[in-house]
Amino acid sequence: MVQVMAKVAKDDWYFILPMVFAIAAFFGVDWKFITNQVAVPPSDLRQGMAALLAVVSFALSGIAWSRARRRRKLGPISKTIYGQKYANEKVPIDGTRFDHCHFENVRLFFRGLARAEFLEITTAGTVGLETDNEAIKWFHVITGAMQQHSGAMAFQSFNIDEHGNLTPLGPLIKRVPPEGKREGKQ
Repeated sequence: MVQVMAKVAKDDWYFILPMVFAIAAFFGVDWKFITNQVAVPPSDLRQGMAALLAVVSFALSGIAWSRARRRRKLGPISKTIYGQKYANEKVPIDGTRFDHCHFENVRLFFRGLARAEFLEITTAGTVGLETDNEAIKWFHVITGAMQQHSGAMAFQSFNIDEHGNLTPLGPLIKRVPPEGKREGKQ
């Protein structure tokens, strides 16, 4: 039970708790039991409070569900920048297609809200990629750890589409074993 509770995210609680209250209000509450425990307001006020609680709970549940659904899909590319030169700056990239652009000593900032695309770009100096999105950060950390510490001879990251099909994310990275430890040699 504790493991299940740990896996429930903060946003999930915004959905679960109001939904429980709404269901309790919809199906009614055993007021006789509660009357013995605490002072209960008159019947009309109780019914009004239950109706208000149900409406507010369903509204909050809908908002939380909507927010959770929106985060799963990246927004589309909404603008194209052609031939721009960026130097010594932080460049937000969400929702942008960079076509024939030049990046020199820049920090590309990706929030993970919308797709970004780079077509025939050139780079110079140091180009970094930054994010404040925890899912992106941990995917990158895990990918780096698997590339550095895995005993596997090849490593590949994949995307899984809505039909369960795998699409490679980037190139297959092959590990070259140290001399004398190749397959078949000991």
